[in-house]
Amino acid sequence: MQREPTDTMIDGSWEFQSLTRLAEMIKAMAPDGAPALADWYAEAVALENAGPMNTLMAERGLDNLAFSLRSHWLRMAHESSHGYLMAPPHAQPKFMPSGKKFQFDYERSSRPEILERRGMALAPSPKGWTGKCMLFASGMSAIATLIQVCCAHLNGALPDQPVQLKMFGGYFETWRLLDMFHSPALDVEYLDTNDELADRVIDGGADVLVIEPVAYDWDMIVFDLAAFAEAWKRARQRPRVVIIDTSLTGPTFTVSDLVGAFGDHLPWLVVFVRSGLKLDQQGLELSNVGIVNIYAPSDGKRPVSLSHLMQRLTVNRAITGGGLSVNDTAALEAPWFLDRQLFVDHADRVFANNRQLAEGVRLGGGIISRINHPALAPEPRPKWAVSPFVVFHLASDSVTRHGLLVAILVHEAGKRGLCFDLGSSFGFRGQRFEVIRPLVQIRERKGRVGLLKIAMGSRQGPSVGGIIKLINDIGAYPDWKSLKAAYPDVRAYVKGDFGVYQARPPRP
Repeated sequence: MQREPTDTMIDGSWEFQSLTRLAEMIKAMAPDGAPALADWYAEAVALENAGPMNTLMAERGLDNLAFSLRSHWLRMAHESSHGYLMAPPHAQPKFMPSGKKFQFDYERSSRPEILERRGMALAPSPKGWTGKCMLFASGMSAIATLIQVCCAHLNGALPDQPVQLKMFGGYFETWRLLDMFHSPALDVEYLDTNDELADRVIDGGADVLVIEPVAYDWDMIVFDLAAFAEAWKRARQRPRVVIIDTSLTGPTFTVSDLVGAFGDHLPWLVVFVRSGLKLDQQGLELSNVGIVNIYAPSDGKRPVSLSHLMQRLTVNRAITGGGLSVNDTAALEAPWFLDRQLFVDHADRVFANNRQLAEGVRLGGGIISRINHPALAPEPRPKWAVSPFVVFHLASDSVTRHGLLVAILVHEAGKRGLCFDLGSSFGFRGQRFEVIRPLVQIRERKGRVGLLKIAMGSRQGPSVGGIIKLINDIGAYPDWKSLKAAYPDVRAYVKGDFGVYQARPPRP
């Protein structure tokens, strides 16, 4: 059970060996050798002896085994941190699951420096730049802190004009966040295309850029680095801060890819930020976390001190509660978090499955009107033309029809035995779907668009092909009327609290 997973293994065996490797990493890190994992190993042996790993039944077994490993680790992590008060006695010795000391006098101001060193090693500074890594309570907390600190005095203590922030991307929560910051001191504009981004760079109308390498919107436009580099070269006055959100694209777009675009005209700061909940945790979602890597030119020619900036970010993180709790820090000491090779391997398998889905579904003019995924964009496509989900636009949609589609997909997944769960987010080991109406985009774009979002995970078992067939079968119906007629006994789901789809309660 200690064999390294290889790409020549059948799909289930690959994941089985991958999970075993994670367990071995825990044993190697734990001071006592993690005897609590004995029960997990017994579960693993039982699954291995139950039969072939490349079946739909085995997929559910692998799901259970993965979540069992998660539970075992979280219990171990909490065992190391549960004895500390939020403001513990100063003399009390405090340790993480690895046995390393973790001293703090007040939880809100604790500093996860061990993990931040991992984060810097994962994304080191390119030549000519100096970098630092910081962790936050979430990706949105990280972006909020960056905007507060980096934009606060960009135009001086008493500015006569607002800081101009331009965003190329479409993640609805980032839009909502920037809407909150929009004020006489900070003017926010959302850019839909690479051409608009280039125009704002050329005309000098941007102080701060926020860029998603693949726009987290419903068109999933890929950032054109060559066009950006040309615009940067022609600019009259260049942006001073460039923030890159790689939550969608993971390790595929790096600071080394970006810095060459600046030529001799370097910005004051380059910041890479992502939600570390999605692709960084082997699909096990141990804890929310925002990962920030900040880079500054090391030539000393710009009016910004990286050490001073880090002090301000650290203070802001502490006083706003934007940092990790001690329990979060303990959970994230899992040895696979911020491990470069495991990060790349997991993300690559997620991206491959979603590309396979996008390329495998055929449009037949029925209830699915359009498919969006970067792999379907025109050539040439850069290496960051990836996505952990596929967006399906629905024809003649409505809230009632959304509920019907959800119910049919749940019904068919159960009938066919697929590992295909109704749920949000992405980057898991298994496969998920949801039907949504993006209210922020509806407000801004004046459209009424419903979306089927399928987030394929890293597992490459038989459910992948089964899901592609299912979506092709659903998409073959010419209209909603014929789809409904084919499932007379399937009752549409309704949206309950917080927008979560629920089975419609029976009539009295």
